[in-house]
Amino acid sequence: MERWVPPTGYNIKKVKRGNAEKSTFEIDEQYENVVKEIFNLFLNGNGIKKIAMILDEKGLRTPKGNLWKPSTVRGILINDAYTGTLVWNKYEKKIKNKKFKDKEKWVVVKNAYPKIIEPEIFEQVQSIMNKNKRYNPKSIGKPHIMSGLLKCGICGSNYAFFRVTKRREDKFYDIGYYRCGLRNNLGKKSCDNISLRAEDIERAILSSVGEKIFTKDNLVKIARELNKNRNNILNESNREKKFINESIKDTEKRISNLLKSIEKGVDEDTAVPRINELKEKKETLISRLTQIEEEIPYEFNEKDIEEVVKIIQEGLSNLDSGKLNVFLKIFIDKVVVFKDRIEIFYTFPQVKNSQVAFCMVPRDGIEPPTRGFSVRCSTD
Repeated sequence: MERWVPPTGYNIKKVKRGNAEKSTFEIDEQYENVVKEIFNLFLNGNGIKKIAMILDEKGLRTPKGNLWKPSTVRGILINDAYTGTLVWNKYEKKIKNKKFKDKEKWVVVKNAYPKIIEPEIFEQVQSIMNKNKRYNPKSIGKPHIMSGLLKCGICGSNYAFFRVTKRREDKFYDIGYYRCGLRNNLGKKSCDNISLRAEDIERAILSSVGEKIFTKDNLVKIARELNKNRNNILNESNREKKFINESIKDTEKRISNLLKSIEKGVDEDTAVPRINELKEKKETLISRLTQIEEEIPYEFNEKDIEEVVKIIQEGLSNLDSGKLNVFLKIFIDKVVVFKDRIEIFYTFPQVKNSQVAFCMVPRDGIEPPTRGFSVRCSTD
């Protein structure tokens, strides 16, 4: 164990082994029952977030005196240290951010100190967490269609994506939701805005964007605005290119003068390093010139717009969630969520902002943490 930081429920105890003094864990009676309660609550069907809320409502605090976070509860539920298991050689050394070694390289010592949780109970919890996850954060590294676009109209927080795993008879299935980040982390008392069923909000947004953006007239207006911006960028690029070309000429002149000074007897040890610096500067300037050429935006024409409309109509449904997210961010600044409606703010002033109104209804008898909604109408 590389760092002797005891898990909640344990203290560090010094013991003598021969002439040496070693560290081990002993049970912290103050938190032993808290750990057991966390495992019991989970086995009784409570989700990780619910467990944190129950502990807080009972007035219990972490060893540091803080409120319980879902991540803290989860860390306890997946920590096999509570079965008395000691693991050595778990992380790569001399790495700023911890990186796990391959499990074959771990040194595992069972019954190394008193256990708080029986191994059978621990394995039962792991099995439930793997099979029937009640909460699964954002799918790390995978952007969802509305990632970074949904904002809470009540508290201003971003909406986060999560999944709820439901069970019907012997089958499990996932339902995606977006929920206010503040409410997701601190509970309903912090913000009582609604959760949105992912497939419904995504369908509503795509439909509204289709009506607002994907018309030839609007796209022509947008193309004009893009071309106007292109001209501004082009003028700025030309000014920078002129400055860079002048700098390149000045650098070449300085290199030439230093080479002549060497021919006249100036010490090479002094001149050569400076020549090399100037050569590097020249290469950097030339590289920047190439970059400027690559950054000049494409010039749109009416035929391009017609092709874009066709591509959108035929291929939008085939894009994966990440590409759809990037695509929507071209046209949408933000989507603000209220309890009875969402307001869509577009990036282009030529396109009027819109509202999508909805009401909350149950889905096929399925009651997620917040009921799903059905879109009733779209109004400007």
